[in-house]
Amino acid sequence: MHGRTDVLTLLTKTIDCMAQLLTVIFKREAIENLMKLGPDNIVVRTELEGAVLEDGRKAGVVKVYADAYKDGKVVDTVDGCPWPPCAPEETGDSK
Repeated sequence: MHGRTDVLTLLTKTIDCMAQLLTVIFKREAIENLMKLGPDNIVVRTELEGAVLEDGRKAGVVKVYADAYKDGKVVDTVDGCPWPPCAPEETGDSK
């Protein structure tokens, strides 16, 4: 059981480190549009979705969203982009 505890501790620390290193980018216009709705809160969330690479290998893709909540309900959602592949210095509609 001691080995299992060590693995779980390592896994927990790895996940915690990954969570701290995740940088998310949203277009200013997208966030401004959410703010125009007068939300009580904006919640940033991520989802890990399955994908197949060009060489056929399976991979996980991080999808990023900002949800505007008003009166406890989501009133709108905008897409964000993790960095990388997006970079803060990018402009225009690129993701």
